[in-house]
Amino acid sequence: MMQEGVDTELVTNLLPVRLTDSEDSQWWEFSIASYNGSSWSKHCAGQVSAILSIEPSKAVTVEALPRKLDTFKVFNTLAKAGMQYGPAFQRLGEISAGTTETRAVSSITRNLNGDEEKYHPHPAVIDAALQMGLVAARSGKLDASNCAAMPTLIEEVAIFRSDPDAEIFVAASTDAAVASGEIRGSFQVVSNGKAVLDMPKAAFTSIEQGDQDIVHKLPITARNVWKPHVHFVKAGSLIEPGFDGEKWTPLLNELGELCFIFFQRCIEGVKLPENPTIQRFAAWIGRQFLALDKDHPGHALETL
Repeated sequence: MMQEGVDTELVTNLLPVRLTDSEDSQWWEFSIASYNGSSWSKHCAGQVSAILSIEPSKAVTVEALPRKLDTFKVFNTLAKAGMQYGPAFQRLGEISAGTTETRAVSSITRNLNGDEEKYHPHPAVIDAALQMGLVAARSGKLDASNCAAMPTLIEEVAIFRSDPDAEIFVAASTDAAVASGEIRGSFQVVSNGKAVLDMPKAAFTSIEQGDQDIVHKLPITARNVWKPHVHFVKAGSLIEPGFDGEKWTPLLNELGELCFIFFQRCIEGVKLPENPTIQRFAAWIGRQFLALDKDHPGHALETL
């Protein structure tokens, strides 16, 4: 990575790929290197060619996803991770990410740089698509410890000229390797429903975390404790009653039995209405009364 404030000479080489001593390929080999006054650094190398097809590939769906993100917080988090994007490269607008899938989409802001006519998609727009890969890999749950990565491999990319005045979206679908932190996936810049940039395979390599003040949320003495999954635990053990059943249940049972004795005494010798509901209730009271022990202390009470 180039350091801000350091004078650097940038050199771009573009040469035809030779098939034989006398014949060149339709592909051109390029490399971009820099010189800081003491050493050379090669930043990228690859091959480029004109596309025979004149139609862009089909664009992915760019509808908003469930998890909405604040643009300022996204770039602030990236800055804490060492990914400090200048104002010209902060082009993400309404950012959203999936909750059950590692996808992310965003609109592109209209803060034009003034040189859009010189490019197919502007470099700031292409970089915005790559930024989406960092958001997508974490399903929008970014923090300074999981988003520090730089693009290190682009297997294939197709670029078409786009209208700079048209509405532009960027989309990415990526996955992060658990062990290495490498991010791989696909990226698109969508304009007028067409993929003016289609990058089906690209990879990011994790870099050293920039924010050294980040600490673990758990203390260093914490340890994992295995517990059964909630689906294998009896529901009764998960719900604690709001009262002491062992203390109050016998008293409530006794109160209910006294109520049966009282109701039975009230309806004895009384002619009940022909209402079916009252008849069934009286019969039920009679059955509960007969089910009581003959030595129940309630029978000896004169009044209840």
